[in-house]
Amino acid sequence: MGDDPPLAEFVPTTGIPPPQVLFGSPWHIEGDQLVHAGGDGEQWLVFGDPNWRDIEFTYEFFVQGRNSISTLFHVTGPSQATIWGTGWFRQGNFAILQHANNTTLFDPLVRAKPSISTQQNQWHTARTLIRHRSVQCFVNDFLVWEFDQLPYSHGRVGLRFWNREGDQTVRVRNIHVKDGNGEILWYGLPELDKNECTGRQCGADTAN
Repeated sequence: MGDDPPLAEFVPTTGIPPPQVLFGSPWHIEGDQLVHAGGDGEQWLVFGDPNWRDIEFTYEFFVQGRNSISTLFHVTGPSQATIWGTGWFRQGNFAILQHANNTTLFDPLVRAKPSISTQQNQWHTARTLIRHRSVQCFVNDFLVWEFDQLPYSHGRVGLRFWNREGDQTVRVRNIHVKDGNGEILWYGLPELDKNECTGRQCGADTAN
């Protein structure tokens, strides 16, 4: 990431809507980190341009607790989003690739599979590379998913995790979004002055 501009020099494209909490409770910023602690159940934060299509979405994450974090992309609302992640289910060692639709939040695109586990209390990198209706998903440069039949074509990006009884804290830093030519669309943390729960299903208690 050494070629990327310093955070203070980058201004995201004007006209991008403010970040939105689709489920759960608000996040906050501590220094150079986006943080969520407490709450129970689904926690979804989305940001960026709803017209983004061919992008590369990268961030570093640190989880204190049992589960891991999942990546959201092609998000236009709580009933249109694509989700991938590791650390799912009670064993914490399964990877998923699913999508939200008008019927359910979690409709599998492929069957969940055992995958690498991300150790707690360490920093890891998640990267999502989207080209047309294809996606490659990486954790620490390990290819978790490669899929070429995505249900949606555009949307915002975001973060999702499941907090059991408020016993987890998740931290995220070094957020980047690049277009298909490698040009930076977004660098840094979303502005949270309007980080309110505005989704039509805020506070939904949807099990992992």
